[in-house]
Amino acid sequence: ILFNSASYPITGHLVIKIQRLVSGTWIDERIIVDDYSSGFTRTTNPKEYLDIKKIFNDANIFMSNIGEYRIFAQFVSNSGNVIRTDEGRLESYYNFIIT
Repeated sequence: ILFNSASYPITGHLVIKIQRLVSGTWIDERIIVDDYSSGFTRTTNPKEYLDIKKIFNDANIFMSNIGEYRIFAQFVSNSGNVIRTDEGRLESYYNFIIT
């Protein structure tokens, strides 16, 4: 979940990736959403969440390779930098393992 803690709407580009942990480094395995490359913008209202889980689940992703992974989401500006609020960067991740 990405939370807009600001008192104003924030417009940006959502990027969601699946990353795999390889030798201690997170490597992009698959791009799920790339609003930055496509030029698509989204707006989050003050004190509201951008529901990454729903967007990810709607993509209907299936994976079977064994390993340690994470879903990594960022809300980036037109210049590609992660947007910051008073509470930090608008990014989130969820780790999981496929055995």
